[in-house]
Amino acid sequence: MPFPTVVLESAANGIPEIRDRENVMIARDRTEFIEKTIYLLEHPSEAREIGVRGRQMLEEHYNWDYWEDKLNRTLEACSRVKKKGAVN
Repeated sequence: MPFPTVVLESAANGIPEIRDRENVMIARDRTEFIEKTIYLLEHPSEAREIGVRGRQMLEEHYNWDYWEDKLNRTLEACSRVKKKGAVN
């Protein structure tokens, strides 16, 4: 079973796909982090749904197959540029 996640706003800045109360809980500070964690513990059905949607978002946007292909294409492009600029 996927677990819901509570993150601080600063952690959410680099992940544009996350949405508060949809696929993660975003807290502004320590106090809100604790409040949202307690809320999830008190609402297990909603917590489960947030966890499922969070996992779906990660699998859709951040799975290794997608990034492996993108990384390989980038490395190949860099390799071609380096070969063109090589001095013999």
